[in-house]
Amino acid sequence: MKRWGATGLFEVDGEYVVVKHACPVVYPHAAAVHRAVERAYPQATAELLAHDDDAVWQRSVFAYVSGPTVETVGPAALVTQARTLGEVQSAMADVDLRGLPQYDLTAIPETLLADLSRVADLDDELVAGLRRHLPALQRGIEELTAAVPISIDHPDIQGTNGLVRDNESVVLLDWEEARVGCPMISLDRLRQEADEVGNVPEVLAAYLDALPWGTAAEKRHLADIALQVAPLKLAVEAREYARIIGLPHPHTRYVTTLVTRSLSRLVSGAQLPG
Repeated sequence: MKRWGATGLFEVDGEYVVVKHACPVVYPHAAAVHRAVERAYPQATAELLAHDDDAVWQRSVFAYVSGPTVETVGPAALVTQARTLGEVQSAMADVDLRGLPQYDLTAIPETLLADLSRVADLDDELVAGLRRHLPALQRGIEELTAAVPISIDHPDIQGTNGLVRDNESVVLLDWEEARVGCPMISLDRLRQEADEVGNVPEVLAAYLDALPWGTAAEKRHLADIALQVAPLKLAVEAREYARIIGLPHPHTRYVTTLVTRSLSRLVSGAQLPG
C-alpha cells in the first residue's frame, strides 16, 4: 500500500496474477507504455492481461512472474538487469512511439529553474548555481540528444524492480513511470544501485555494450553527460508527483539533493569508472 494506491497478488482459476490499483491516477498512460514495451521486447516484461480506468482510478492485471528480485540475487543479476534495460531501449528506438508520454530534455533545466524561482523553496545559492551553469548544461543536452535517439526512459531501474527467472534472465517491472525521451537518463538510478552493491564498472559496461549508438568511448562520454542532466529531470518529475498526490511541499529536500548531485557532477567533470 502506497499513497497513490496498492499492489496485490491474487489467485484466479488456479493461476496467480498481480493487480495494481492506482488512485489518484498519477500515470494515465501506464498501460500504453507497458504494452509498447511488451510489443518491442516481450521477454523483458510481465504480460499485461487486462486494464481498466476512469478519471480517478486505474487498475491493471499482470501475469505473475516467479523468481527472486535482482536485489535478492545480488550483483551478477544487477549486471543482467542493466544489459536487459539497454536491449529494451535499443529495441524501442526502432518502433513508433507516438501517443506515449514524452518529455523534452532540452526544456528540463529552464523548466526546473522557473519552478524553483516561483516557489522559492530551495537555497538561493543553490538555485543561483544552477542558473550560472545553465549554458554548460544546455550544451551537454544538445550533444546528448543529437547523438542518442529517443527511446523509453525508465527512471526507477533498481534491484526491487527486476525479477530473475530460472534461466537467469531478468524481467523489468514498474514501467508506469517511464516516458519517451533520452534513454541514457535511466542511468542515474541504475548507477546508484551499482554504487550500493559495489559493481559500477560491470553494470555500466553491460548497459553501454547493449546500446548501438557510437563507439565505447563515445557512449561513455554521453553517459557522463546523461548523469549530469538526469537529476534535474528527476527533480522536475518529483515536483510534479508531489503536487498530484497533494504533498504539502514539492519534495524540497529530495530536489535539493538532486540539484546538488547534478552540479557536483558537472563542476567536477567526474567520469564513469571503468
